[in-house]
Amino acid sequence: MGRVKIGPMKAYKIMQELRGSNNVGGTVVDYKNQSRKVNCFIEKDDAQMVVDKYLNRMKEDPSLTFEFICEKGKLVSLFWVDEAAKANYREFGDVVSFDATFRTNKYRMVFVPFTGIDNHKKSPTVVLTDEDAAMKIATERILPDSRHMLCMWHITQKLPSKVCAELSDDVKFKKRFNKLIWNSRIDASEFDIRWRSFIEDYKLQEISWFSKMFDMRESWIPAYFRDMPLSGLMRTTSRSESMNSAFNKISQWGNSLVKFFTSFD
Repeated sequence: MGRVKIGPMKAYKIMQELRGSNNVGGTVVDYKNQSRKVNCFIEKDDAQMVVDKYLNRMKEDPSLTFEFICEKGKLVSLFWVDEAAKANYREFGDVVSFDATFRTNKYRMVFVPFTGIDNHKKSPTVVLTDEDAAMKIATERILPDSRHMLCMWHITQKLPSKVCAELSDDVKFKKRFNKLIWNSRIDASEFDIRWRSFIEDYKLQEISWFSKMFDMRESWIPAYFRDMPLSGLMRTTSRSESMNSAFNKISQWGNSLVKFFTSFD
């Protein structure tokens, strides 16, 4: 039950209900003590146990890829992918979305699942991320033949903080902005014309964020991705976040690494 985020108290009550009696192999205090003992046992060698587990798996399964990085004797990152995930990548690799905001354990390490979308039997053509600079560099280096697209949702969430309160509360302003940036029916040249008109009408020339976003328009505006498969459907990392929600059902921030990987498996 611990593998699916059920604590000792609730586990005890569930066992009572299942057996129809209090004869569940101990008291609720015993359940809590057992949970505490397991945590204490894991804590001493938490990272080493996980590394050893995957190194042993690699001996049994050569198709498994597992790498880790230590700094000053401490584990700081891991990467793993099994044959099933590699097969999924080959078959569903048109768009790869990943979101490095999902914290899943007590060490505040971030879990970054790579989520593949659709099946056109091609190499990845679009990689969706937020505005993380390190991700941009890594994407260009590791997947040089792909197009890097920024998540539009992350960008639009910043709009209210970039304008005055009057514009932030102006329904017409927000409606026109959204209608402009989400429009996939217009081409790139038409977008440029409409953007400049929008900036002039609302006197936004002195706000550097709008200039920056215009300079980056080829990385996030749908008008610049019209030639890409699925570009009309995939504009945000929401698919990653729905996967994060699925993983969140079986993990929690206070997990040890051993508990997280047990739940992940």
